[in-house]
Amino acid sequence: MSIRRITFGGNLTADPEVRQVGGNTVCNFSIACDDYQGGQEVTDFIDCDAWGKVGQSIADNFKKGSRIFVSGAFGWQRYTTTEGEKRKAFRVRVTDWEFAGYKPKEGTVGNESKKGGE
Repeated sequence: MSIRRITFGGNLTADPEVRQVGGNTVCNFSIACDDYQGGQEVTDFIDCDAWGKVGQSIADNFKKGSRIFVSGAFGWQRYTTTEGEKRKAFRVRVTDWEFAGYKPKEGTVGNESKKGGE
């Protein structure tokens, strides 16, 4: 058995997008994470998806520019372009999240992260 778990934080690059897939809700978003390498600032963009209540709570509480901490399983999404080229993209399936760097506005749901994308 292998475990692929990651935790990181950053800023949302756009408003989260929510859609229905079959009978499930999925929220897709990207997080910009800054780092320093060789004295230079480097930004990585990490694509994420969150299912069920976890995804809906992210969509309800975050927008472009919001800071967030997330954790979940990571892996590679493999696909073929319309030109027939095989590609893969790093992706994180978020199972937990936390507010980072600001106080949520009144009336928001708060951290209602759930395991397994309920």
